[in-house]
Amino acid sequence: MPTENTPADVYQVVGEETSALLGDEPILPDKKIDDIPAPPGAWRILGRLILLILRLSLVAAFLYSSIAKLLDPQEFLFAVKAFEILPVQPDFLINFVTYTVPITELICGILLLFGFWSRAAGLMLSILLVVFTAAIFSVLARGLSIDCGCFGKWMPAHVTWLTPLRNLALFIPTLLITMFGGGLLALDNRFSSRA
Repeated sequence: MPTENTPADVYQVVGEETSALLGDEPILPDKKIDDIPAPPGAWRILGRLILLILRLSLVAAFLYSSIAKLLDPQEFLFAVKAFEILPVQPDFLINFVTYTVPITELICGILLLFGFWSRAAGLMLSILLVVFTAAIFSVLARGLSIDCGCFGKWMPAHVTWLTPLRNLALFIPTLLITMFGGGLLALDNRFSSRA
């Protein structure tokens, strides 16, 4: 008397026979296309694409910030003085900061734009953001009511307890780029592949 097979049993037998012929794992009915993992290369490309998006976002933020400060250095000088952290006299230290910060932001923004020395630029911007955030916490602790001068007079930003959160939103991408590089379309990739 022949035994009755369920459709799943038949499917499994056929799958096993196919696997014996082709030498691969049988596809069972409970496997779905969603259960098949993406190839490792796909995750790598996705990660590098995310790094590219983060890098270009930082380029936009820091190039805008640096150009706004450099076009009106007097406004940024007043903002630096308003923090009341650096001594007013002698004034060379305030003048040094007034020009060094935007020039550093500009250089790092250009490096990130091309993805050249991405990790170094990310590290430098991370350090700047830590210093900026420490200065902002100092202002908040002393109860000063000032504009941060971060984006010049084009986009005045009053220092509040949300300002460190904005800096954190910039710090995380700079840290990721410092750790993992510039991602897709970075010149770093071309030079490292030749080495």
